[in-house]
Amino acid sequence: MPSSGPSASIHLLPFAQPLAGPPATASWSVTGAEGSQAVTGGGLVGVVNREDGLQGLWRGAVRVAGPLTLRLGSATSPLAGTELRVGPGGWERRISVPGGMILFERGVLPDSAPAPLLHWSWEGPSPEGEPVLLHLALAASTGEVSRQDVYGLEGPLGPDGLGVALLPPGEELESLRRRIHPPHARELARHRRGGAGREEAESSGSGPAGGSFGGPHPGGLHLVADGRSLDRAGLMLAGAALGTDGDGRPTAPFLLGLVEGAPVLASGSALAELGLGAFCGGRAELGWAMLEALAGEDAAPPLPLLHLAGEAAAWTGALPRLVRLRPALDAAMDHLLEVAEDGESTPPPAAHPGPLLVLERLAGGVERGGGGWREAILEVRQAMARSLRSDSPAGSAASKGVRLPVLGGSPSNVPAPEADRPAHLPPPWAFAPLDAPVTAPRRTLHAARLLRSWIEGRLGADPDARYGRLEFTLELRGGPETLEVDHLQVGDARMGLSCRLADGVFRFHLFQAGGRAPLTLVFRARVPLAPPLKVRLAQEVVELPVEPLEGGSGVSLQFPLDPERRIVIERSVEEGR
Repeated sequence: MPSSGPSASIHLLPFAQPLAGPPATASWSVTGAEGSQAVTGGGLVGVVNREDGLQGLWRGAVRVAGPLTLRLGSATSPLAGTELRVGPGGWERRISVPGGMILFERGVLPDSAPAPLLHWSWEGPSPEGEPVLLHLALAASTGEVSRQDVYGLEGPLGPDGLGVALLPPGEELESLRRRIHPPHARELARHRRGGAGREEAESSGSGPAGGSFGGPHPGGLHLVADGRSLDRAGLMLAGAALGTDGDGRPTAPFLLGLVEGAPVLASGSALAELGLGAFCGGRAELGWAMLEALAGEDAAPPLPLLHLAGEAAAWTGALPRLVRLRPALDAAMDHLLEVAEDGESTPPPAAHPGPLLVLERLAGGVERGGGGWREAILEVRQAMARSLRSDSPAGSAASKGVRLPVLGGSPSNVPAPEADRPAHLPPPWAFAPLDAPVTAPRRTLHAARLLRSWIEGRLGADPDARYGRLEFTLELRGGPETLEVDHLQVGDARMGLSCRLADGVFRFHLFQAGGRAPLTLVFRARVPLAPPLKVRLAQEVVELPVEPLEGGSGVSLQFPLDPERRIVIERSVEEGR
């Protein structure tokens, strides 16, 4: 299989092992994807589309290769794809060839090496002996696109198909040769949920024997509401990391979206929002990687950085990791206070709470850290409250986790000052479809915001990993009627819940999987049922205050999740009525 062009710039290695495409039945696999789609792995971004396949290969913001043109036999026109399916770390393209043959192109960007793997196989009339001609146009390694070197590869499309590994300029051939056999894309290592679906994956050729894609259930958060899954959003966010380190942890930079077929990398406030979505989506390592990258920026926006740090502490309780970022966080607090004292403060971005709430949350997160850090945060908060002339009680910022809310208490309707207002989260139905062309420039951010809309908004999840506690405020007025949630990660515990509405009766099942101790759950449900209500915990009817609400009622319970609880809520039929 000869290749032309200077060998110092690119190597095309024959690759014999077949590659499996994303399973068509998996909820995170998108069939019929339109427009340009991004695939990440090995520190690279591959941009593919249905008709033309691989259009560009990027190392961060620098283009190193593309496009890849495919021709069959003596044909002069390139082959055009008719269907594209994408999944985390790879894609599959279907190409109809005149004469009845169907060509399948499968590509994987493994995290083990910066070397995209491509394989072509076929069905229908045998093309054996007909050569497949590949032409790869590479931009100069400096990222300048004014000069392109074109390399051609000709190889027979035999019974086992044809496969190659594309090694970008500057890589060591022998080192990469050892690392790309066999290929293991990130979904094999990180997106399989406890072996679920392993038999199905292996029997379909998508497991380890097939070499590419994991089982039908991805890792991280699993949420299905009225039959609509959020798995795709979680996997899209997981694919924001361009690669992983030697221990499989995600590494910077992070993909925000595509503009005119070129990747846009996340930074600043957008990177903070990706991190918030990662923690909500049960991907703590990804969230920490984003927080550490944001803290390392020369001009990190202070409020988004502090907000993300407080949520990292709340979801994971990993205080030692937060302490290592203290210099950057202290500098962010100093900047916030300086701006407030100068009277130059502006309303916080809608995606983030006001600065007093952010500092309160962070103070709670570092409570057990010692070294006077919590006290220093509260001093900054108190000084900011004075400067902002807020009516918020600045001295009461004892951490949120220390005070349990009054169960059944009604929230205040008094509008909060800008310094104290919570983040604004649009409802899930306000979001465009994830793969709509309009979302392309900020598609990963779109996915992160959708995750937050469900977890922070509709579920009202409020974790406190330090004390092993999780608060829920489920908003069920207006739906959904069925809800399944799994892999909601708080500290070392993973919990889930299901909700079913049938014949005017809500049935909840809450469970915990893993963790050294049971979570303490503060459970609130706002249901479209008018008072009076009857609430059963297991088989026992419990007397609870019922809060009348517009369009329904609210009830509150608190209990340890050891390891599961079942709750039934229905209207109470009073005697004589």
